[in-house]
Amino acid sequence: MGQQISIWVDNECISAPKVNSVITDGIAIISGDFTEKDSAKLAYLIDPERNKFCFSEKSRNITLPTQKEYNEALANVPWVLKTEDTLVSLSMWTLCTFNSASEAYNKVSSQSGTSSDVDFEDQKIGGKDVKDWIYDDAKKNALEYIALKELADKKKLELDDSLIEMFKSYYRQFYESSKSLFSDLGISMDSFLKISTYPSMIKSELFKNLYGKGRELEVKDDELKTYFKENYISYYYVSVDLSTMDADNNTISVSDETKAKYEQFFKKYEKMLNNGNTTDDVTKQYRIDLGLIDSQMPSSVYNVVHKSDISEGTELDRFILGTKEKTAKVKIIDNTIYLVYRFDIREKADKIRDTDGNYDESFIDRDSVLQNMKKDDFEEYIRKAVESLAYETNESSIKNFSVDRALKIIKSNNLWSN
Repeated sequence: MGQQISIWVDNECISAPKVNSVITDGIAIISGDFTEKDSAKLAYLIDPERNKFCFSEKSRNITLPTQKEYNEALANVPWVLKTEDTLVSLSMWTLCTFNSASEAYNKVSSQSGTSSDVDFEDQKIGGKDVKDWIYDDAKKNALEYIALKELADKKKLELDDSLIEMFKSYYRQFYESSKSLFSDLGISMDSFLKISTYPSMIKSELFKNLYGKGRELEVKDDELKTYFKENYISYYYVSVDLSTMDADNNTISVSDETKAKYEQFFKKYEKMLNNGNTTDDVTKQYRIDLGLIDSQMPSSVYNVVHKSDISEGTELDRFILGTKEKTAKVKIIDNTIYLVYRFDIREKADKIRDTDGNYDESFIDRDSVLQNMKKDDFEEYIRKAVESLAYETNESSIKNFSVDRALKIIKSNNLWSN
């Protein structure tokens, strides 16, 4: 009685209550200044059904470790990077290295236009040797994990427990499907779940905490609309494939007569839109001309996109960008005929709403526009948080569990060929 018990789940202390009365029957109640949400979260974390273990009393004579004893115990935990409050375990570091090696391989394959692993380690990425790039990228991601974890603690971010469990359930299945590989690498499921789920979820909540309404870096609606009008386009298109299959299942062009018929249809649609008809009018006429029934969707698209997403894209993307607002144009690209109409982006800006993830074609999701607007600023915010970390590096762990070791295990499992 009068001493303290710490409760740990997944290597994190979730509660450290003081014992107010002697526990004689194996039943304890944690009391304190909890909100309903706080108490529900704590109960969820220590629920034996969820964690598949039970609690048992180890000792009634509990004595807290001295700082020296605590430091000595912590020193025996295999780690690679750590701050005063957070560490990246050896298992987590190995996963970061593995992920970065896979990313490096994809980059090299993209550069060379081949999926062969021949001379992979002799290649360069951004002027760096592959192994150096892998190490730097793994370290960047590991430090970002620490920075995000500490920002979440500092700002008291609350992650959705049910969403965390949903993601963990998905990644548990992924882990089990490649368990032998992860075992060879020495990656535990706990490390896999942490690296796979927490960074993206913390980023999402942190972004809202920074730029959401009423937050410290709130973006006003007028600012968002101005950004939208300068950086987005909105368009509609319909298309028809001008190819067909012959008796031997070879792709051939449609007849000149059929092609001329489609060109006539599409010139009609172009004229309709440029004379004031709506895109709905064109879609109805398109259905009639092609003999589509209600259950068949026309080859049409209403879209709102950031200009950067299509600035260096396909010929169709360039055609869309080159079409003036409130104007329709027709063009044949790669044996497909397209009609494109560009909407007035100022009118679309008035349709920006908080949609809460509910899809509605008549509105534009405010969060998605805000994400694009503040993407670079947010990345800079995270980068500065990483740069400000005061951390230690365990050089012996890095040496013993190097990039070379990860690459060797990847090769022995024939991952490059798979």
